[in-house]
Amino acid sequence: MYTSISLFSRLSTSYGICLLLAVLGTSFSLGATNYPISSADDLEDLTLAPGDTVIWENGTYANQEVNFIRFFGTAEAPIVLKAETPGGVIFTGESPMKIFGTHLIVEGFYWREGIGTNNHVETRRSGSGTDFCTDCIIRDCAFDNLFTTAPDKSRWIVLRGQRNIVENCTFQNKNSTGVMILVELASQGSTTA
Repeated sequence: MYTSISLFSRLSTSYGICLLLAVLGTSFSLGATNYPISSADDLEDLTLAPGDTVIWENGTYANQEVNFIRFFGTAEAPIVLKAETPGGVIFTGESPMKIFGTHLIVEGFYWREGIGTNNHVETRRSGSGTDFCTDCIIRDCAFDNLFTTAPDKSRWIVLRGQRNIVENCTFQNKNSTGVMILVELASQGSTTA
């Protein structure tokens, strides 16, 4: 009987320590905040910290100039801008997106029949020759029939900076001049692949 009590006591103490560590570990990530938005203007009003998530309300949005810029996440706590549901946020018209910062993730957006802009999604601050993304991801997005009037080129994604990733995206109905994805090697400090 003494052995059972001793074993139970040790298990209770071990369980208590594990529970305490779990609570302490969770409390460090509790600082992350979810921000619901429904326009590019809402996004520009935010001050984001590592681990924060911005959730764009489902709907169709025309002529949104999206600037996901000057935000700096970490490898352990990236800052995420995502559609409420994958494909549920549809950008039409002239709706470019500029991304600048570190450890940023753009997820689940759908650009449909966009017009007028040369670079629909670009990993740099607008007009800058030095403010590029590092370690950013464009994930689970769709691009469909985006174009510009000739002779301009319609480039759907332009990657500048270092270690940026495009993953699990869909590209369809490319009927205009220009590439789907352009990787600017000069912005990586190199001119060769």
